[in-house]
Amino acid sequence: MRPQRSVNQYAFTITELMVTIVIASIVILGMGFVLADGYRGWQRMYNRVHGDVVNDAYVTRLTFDRIVRKSSITKTIGPTVPDSSITLFYYSTIGSANLDKYATFYQSGNQLLLDYGDYDEGTGTTPLSTQTLANNVQSVSFWVPTGGVSVCMVMTLDDGTYARTITNTAVRHNE
Repeated sequence: MRPQRSVNQYAFTITELMVTIVIASIVILGMGFVLADGYRGWQRMYNRVHGDVVNDAYVTRLTFDRIVRKSSITKTIGPTVPDSSITLFYYSTIGSANLDKYATFYQSGNQLLLDYGDYDEGTGTTPLSTQTLANNVQSVSFWVPTGGVSVCMVMTLDDGTYARTITNTAVRHNE
């Protein structure tokens, strides 16, 4: 005679395994969607902080401030109503007796350009260099408010994914 075996062996049925796999798949897919959405959000914020539009706006503001602060109040070829260009005149050194440098900000296509060079009252301007300050420029306007001490700039940048409008006013300090 053979000994009888116990039929009470514990194991998972195929149905229990399938239910467990389905539940685990749902949890893993849900976590994947959350992680992917978090990455997209992080990438979007990174581009807002470090994108071309932000860098161009920063460089333009710094350059505009630097030039306007050293420019002269006595001579400006610039509008009293908003226009897309302005020319500022300044001294090359502290000891200069005459205005001998100029800088012109203007929009050309979708770029904001800066021409700068030598200036002589008799012969006029002599361009030395042109610098691109910003790309993706939708609009820019400059003007000198009443009183003529400050110079204002409003510029809108748009690269198709992110748009930013910057407003900058700087005070001229030289006579």
